[in-house]
Amino acid sequence: MNPGLRYLLGAGVRGMGRRAGRRMRTFRGFVSTAIGVLFFLFVLGTQMLALVTARQTPPVPESVLQGFSVVLLLFLVPALVAADAPFFWPQEVQFLFAAPLRRRELLLYTLLSRGWVQVFSGLWLGLVGMRMAVRPAAAIPAVVLAVLFLFVAAQLAGLVKLAVGDRLPSPVSRAVRPALFVIGGVLGWAFYAQVRAQGFGPAVGALFQSPGVRAAMLPARPFAEVFAAQTTGAILAWSAASLGIVVALAGAVLAMDVDFRERSLVSSARRFDRIRRMRRGRGGLGSAAAPVNRKLPIPSFAFLGAGAPLARRQAYELGRGVRALGTLAFMAGMAFVYVIVIPRWMNPEAAGALGTSLVVLSVVFPLLATGGFSVDFRRDVERIGYLRSLPLRPTAVAVGEVFVAAAAIAIANVLLLAVAVWMVDGGVEGRMALLAAAVAVPVAWLAVTLENWLFLLFPTRVQSDGAQQSAFVGKQLIKMFFKTCALGAVAVAAGLAALGGGWLADAAGAAAAAVIVVALACWGATWLLARAFQGFDLTLDAPE
Repeated sequence: MNPGLRYLLGAGVRGMGRRAGRRMRTFRGFVSTAIGVLFFLFVLGTQMLALVTARQTPPVPESVLQGFSVVLLLFLVPALVAADAPFFWPQEVQFLFAAPLRRRELLLYTLLSRGWVQVFSGLWLGLVGMRMAVRPAAAIPAVVLAVLFLFVAAQLAGLVKLAVGDRLPSPVSRAVRPALFVIGGVLGWAFYAQVRAQGFGPAVGALFQSPGVRAAMLPARPFAEVFAAQTTGAILAWSAASLGIVVALAGAVLAMDVDFRERSLVSSARRFDRIRRMRRGRGGLGSAAAPVNRKLPIPSFAFLGAGAPLARRQAYELGRGVRALGTLAFMAGMAFVYVIVIPRWMNPEAAGALGTSLVVLSVVFPLLATGGFSVDFRRDVERIGYLRSLPLRPTAVAVGEVFVAAAAIAIANVLLLAVAVWMVDGGVEGRMALLAAAVAVPVAWLAVTLENWLFLLFPTRVQSDGAQQSAFVGKQLIKMFFKTCALGAVAVAAGLAALGGGWLADAAGAAAAAVIVVALACWGATWLLARAFQGFDLTLDAPE
């Protein structure tokens, strides 16, 4: 590699250390860093304590192997579909593209400068997944290598797309995406027909045992073998094999004879523009698409009172980028697979009537969706000065800002529950289904308000830009943990209130007491959000 590129790699590492040091000198940065360190130690300590005191039998290697392969495949497919030309920062485009450097040197620099931060992301995720592995120590190398595999495979897929696209006629290139949608629709209809004929559990089992899916899971098999390894020798052997796959893919990336620089200029400029909007708070998965003018009927939201105009503006912004709703569809699919599909595939005997799974689904989906669907304060952080100047109470501003996001997630939550009831066989427990439908709306409101409250207290970007992915993954895990704990506290309080209400007035008293507690929790979260908005310092607070 060129000595100048080696110097840039070292300078990038030192720069991240300097940024962390400057952030630690501020009160907010010190507090957020301390919370991150304490959370890391808490997760590590709880995992070790659980492993030491656990009495249950270790996971079955075969089920762990299949589950890890499926999860990795679910992450691999969207990574390959979304792959594009290698990304370069504007400074890198300005200086490196004009330098006498070979394309392979630029690719190697990209792999090394972006790839090493994937290791830290894998460490975070591997730490969380230790208890799911047969040997807890195997989770760290398995997840780290799997994250590196996803990164390098996406780079290779982007170059392959460029190589193939340059050789295809324009009409054929334009027909590729519609053809993929048609194929996906046909496969989805075939799966639905199989579900109607055999039942959901057998249909899912037949899908994962089909030759096509088994062949698609083959690249994930070595990484799953590491995760499911039972001996130290097996961990080392399969880790070496997985590392060899990553190195081979990296070699294939360097061997690709594709002039990616012109496409990288365009795609990098477009992606950097999204990142710049995210840093100003106007981005994320929920608003990554370019605005498109559409004539959609928007309700007046008059029932919101003074916050109605703000909610209406948020609805108009969402209408100009309806593609953002694809984020909710993707998160809904991930939640459905995680909560409904995988458990019924891995243990079909224990899969009975839908009940608890519906309640879990109504909670898991809002927790996942609020991280990227940012039609709220996170997109309007640079407008906070304008919002503060409005003759409105902070509570009205808070309600108007988050209502559209909460309503969209709540509607998607209810639809997801309906799809689960419609697709899955085995019957539905009436009381649990009613409970899932009842909590779908308040959980969505609590998740969105808590997400925005944390954002105003500790402003962060809502999507990783690749240069600080380890910090981003850590912050997302911390926020997810906090929201889960808050929802758990509300659930416990509502349950205790329901017990007391049931003792006083049977079922009606239990329902009324639970509703009162949940309503108070939603009001309290909204009040906290309004206080955070009122205390937001326009001169100091900015997304990190």
